[in-house]
Amino acid sequence: MGLDRRVIKSEEAIKEAFLLTLAEKQDINKVTISRVSQNANVNRATFYRHFKSIAALRELVFKEYIDHIRMDQIPAVPAMDDETGRRAFADEVEKIVTYVADHKRAYAYLVRSNDGRSLIYDYAHECIDMRMQIDKLPGDDMRYISEMTYRIHGIIGIWQDWASGMLDITEQDLFRKLCQMPEIKFK
Repeated sequence: MGLDRRVIKSEEAIKEAFLLTLAEKQDINKVTISRVSQNANVNRATFYRHFKSIAALRELVFKEYIDHIRMDQIPAVPAMDDETGRRAFADEVEKIVTYVADHKRAYAYLVRSNDGRSLIYDYAHECIDMRMQIDKLPGDDMRYISEMTYRIHGIIGIWQDWASGMLDITEQDLFRKLCQMPEIKFK
């Protein structure tokens, strides 16, 4: 038997309220259990039934959103030299754009907080390491590291600006802009 719908609903309300509170306060250290509970329209006991602390809630919320952006699925640098590789890149970028667009408000909250930006930066470097392991490349292939760093940070930077409202373009324009990233070649 699955979880009770009320349990799921209250947990989702708490997670959404956390993002709202973070957007209001702009600093994770100013987000309180009382304020999150108030924004979620639940009492503190309900909060504690779901989460041990603000830190535990923050970790879960950020992880859920960041895990949906699978940068380790971005094709390897050598694969971008043919049409199949470019299509695979476009397919992965489209998945990222669609997910971010569907959760734009949450990402806007995430990228506006210092804590969220730090987690995203750390995640980008994890993705580069994962991509190198997938491609079985030595850790000293500087051309590869440079190109993957450029791609991953470029994609993240552009969707961060878009989600936060700094880049005022349509979802289709965002997709096109991100798909242009592999066209820049390193020598």
